[in-house]
Amino acid sequence: MKLSKIEIITGMSKLTGLKSVLSRAGVRGMTVVQVLGCGVDICYPEENRPLYEKLKESGLTRAELFARSSINPSYGYQLLSGLRSPARDTAVQLALGLALGVDDAQKLLRMAKLGALYPRDRRGRNIIFSLSGLLPLPQTNELLFSHSMNGLSK
Repeated sequence: MKLSKIEIITGMSKLTGLKSVLSRAGVRGMTVVQVLGCGVDICYPEENRPLYEKLKESGLTRAELFARSSINPSYGYQLLSGLRSPARDTAVQLALGLALGVDDAQKLLRMAKLGALYPRDRRGRNIIFSLSGLLPLPQTNELLFSHSMNGLSK
């Protein structure tokens, strides 16, 4: 059986799995339209509310946050929509992009169910220093590199 035209309307949370299943079934050339289940001013998923509030307080757009955090926008939108979970360094990049202090950065890491930054750890200590002084990501990476440590972004 050959399907000539398929149009799919789906929410973002179902998109990846749906495309995968249809591709395995041999469906080619599909048009997929992603829809939001709520307005852009509504926080979804709800567990991301603290991050949305910090973004709102910062006055940054999502695109500006991703640029300041050196996060690919496509990946960033997946993080904010709850489709993907951040790695620890990515969460720290978001904290730096939002110019969060140490306490708020630690809250963000807890919210993402990631390990806290510890001053006893050399790398953690340098990141805490950056967050304390509100250093942006490029200067944080320079600090880490100057101590022979991996940077946060590629």
